[in-house]
Amino acid sequence: MIFGTGLALSMMIAIAAGRIEITGAAPTDPKERETFYGMGKKPYHFRIKLSEGNYTRWIEYRRLQPLGTMLFTTNKTMEMKDLFQRGDLTEDQVTDAMQNAITATIRFVVTDQAAMQGVSQLLEALEGGKYSTGVWHAGNRYLQNFLGGFIPNLSFSAARSIDETIYFTEGFGDEFRKRIPFATEGLIPRRNIFGEEIGRGESALSRFLGPYRHSLPTNDPIFQELDRIEYGVSLPQRTVYNQRLSLEEYDIYLQYAGQRLRQELERVMNTTGYQSADIMVKKEIVDNVASAVREEARVKLFPHWKRVYDLERSLIMKGYTPKEARDTAMSRYGMDERQSALQAEAILNRTESGDTRGRLPSLEELTR
Repeated sequence: MIFGTGLALSMMIAIAAGRIEITGAAPTDPKERETFYGMGKKPYHFRIKLSEGNYTRWIEYRRLQPLGTMLFTTNKTMEMKDLFQRGDLTEDQVTDAMQNAITATIRFVVTDQAAMQGVSQLLEALEGGKYSTGVWHAGNRYLQNFLGGFIPNLSFSAARSIDETIYFTEGFGDEFRKRIPFATEGLIPRRNIFGEEIGRGESALSRFLGPYRHSLPTNDPIFQELDRIEYGVSLPQRTVYNQRLSLEEYDIYLQYAGQRLRQELERVMNTTGYQSADIMVKKEIVDNVASAVREEARVKLFPHWKRVYDLERSLIMKGYTPKEARDTAMSRYGMDERQSALQAEAILNRTESGDTRGRLPSLEELTR
């Protein structure tokens, strides 16, 4: 008891002294969320500063009770202290920040604990989901996770230890398959904004037996720069030219656009013009680069969906009903999802050989 209290006090003092960095819930803003995970951070984790620029790995504290609650509340207290010392915020901004801090603390102490996860997820689904995707989508995801829970946890732990990749799932079949060892072949991996597969970042033994999650911080200079300017890039929309892509098409889109995004951000961030710009201009540049590479990806990978979209709009202007216009455009230029994915994959493979890349705007054009 005395040892536990002493450890808690020591860690609380370390937080106040800036020796421990701690995270709360993952950001709900899509751009901030991608940078958060891109930096190797995880919700409700902490890491210890060993020396300047040298940290331990991120370690989960949510299940380390009551130490976890002490760490979280101490961190929120320090955040509020820093907020009051800034002096450049309005009274309404300070009030909103205080309300958010209180809400986050209640959420951590009550709904985010392991015993309350089921109730919390159900309420979240009934409210339309964490990212306001709607009750239908959020409810479907909740049911998938709920029914997937009937797969024994030992099986899911074994599947995670064998394969560290995190997968997209659509429907109950995919949710069951990801929880069964050696059954994930054919599932689509989740990717970050650079088109790179997302893994769990732990050893196989830890994924199988470890009661606490942990992860290593990233050394990616682009994510570090995005974190420094407190900005990010969200994943692209899955709908292209009013056509919702299949998971296979979307996976190819993420790879093409992601590779180009890394190339162009690396190029732009190394220019003198970017490095001398103020933060607001840097954010504008990042947005414009992301928009440019994704437009390039859409045009190159899915010219057939663009032709469908253009013809559909033209026919509607001529007096066709939306259904008539859609059916006519699809019969002329449309193709099935598999054919579309194969065509896009062939273009992606040529792009990786370097012979289909387009010219993106210069730095001056990006800031106009």
